[in-house]
Amino acid sequence: MDTVNAHPPVQPSRDALIKEALSAYLVWRQACTFLDEAWQRWCAAPSYARELPFELYVCELEREARAARRYELLLAQGAALPSA
Repeated sequence: MDTVNAHPPVQPSRDALIKEALSAYLVWRQACTFLDEAWQRWCAAPSYARELPFELYVCELEREARAARRYELLLAQGAALPSA
């Protein structure tokens, strides 16, 4: 006999969501800094040695995008919470 889970999914508390969003914001800002540094290294590289700095820049670009998506998701969750 199958039983149905009668418990609704657990929603994070407002305070926990705020802390998680703040943490995600800080991770995103750090990723932005790393991205900027990678951009500077790529731009400063001599033309014969730009391949590796470009690949590192692309990696940092992807990391920044993931961090931004995580932060965006948490903000959307916060916006969906009922008003206090």
